[in-house]
Amino acid sequence: MDPRGRVDLGDPIRDFRLLRHGGAFLLGEALLEVERSDMEARKVARRPFSMPISLHPKLARALVNLSRCPHDGAILDPFCGTGGIAIEAARLGMTVFASDLQEKMVKGTASVLKHYGLKGTTFVADVGEVHRHLRKVKAIATDPPYGRAASTRGEPPEDLYRRAFSAFKALLPIGGYAAVVLPSEEAIRIGEERLRLEEAHTMRVHQSLTRTFCAFVKVR
Repeated sequence: MDPRGRVDLGDPIRDFRLLRHGGAFLLGEALLEVERSDMEARKVARRPFSMPISLHPKLARALVNLSRCPHDGAILDPFCGTGGIAIEAARLGMTVFASDLQEKMVKGTASVLKHYGLKGTTFVADVGEVHRHLRKVKAIATDPPYGRAASTRGEPPEDLYRRAFSAFKALLPIGGYAAVVLPSEEAIRIGEERLRLEEAHTMRVHQSLTRTFCAFVKVR
């Protein structure tokens, strides 16, 4: 950059941002701007298949980002629910696999992908049986059921998480990430028994529920 150049604040060719965090400053160039109105248009209530258990599109996109999946990589959501995570991954150009134990969820996810003109492979499977359909994926992004409205079909949530993380470890390559939303420290601890926790971001839903967006990596 030429320090003598003119700065156009109204319509710049290149956009630089200076961020302050504590006593540190970070200078970077803005490469992409997310169109938030598009995300609002993809909210679950506006899809052809909806239930009150889906992540907001911006949270689903954040989870996909946490998975570190390359844009040309294969990503799996083994608890696909209403398809929100599958939508965001497909919009980024990833090869999407989405499964669920409930057939209505799988059909619903297939319908919303078609509605938005997106591609993805959907199938009915328990998380412990996904390996019968897939051998490996680059990454996993998922929001498992945690009891209450999101049914575990009578299985204790901790048992479900143990089976799920065992499946994640089998499906991921070394260095592959699983981005998972979890409701408790116990659930996170179960994940750490099989994968290494790289980062965690907590969000309070209401007084009795806090959810943590976790990024786990397979190291061995």
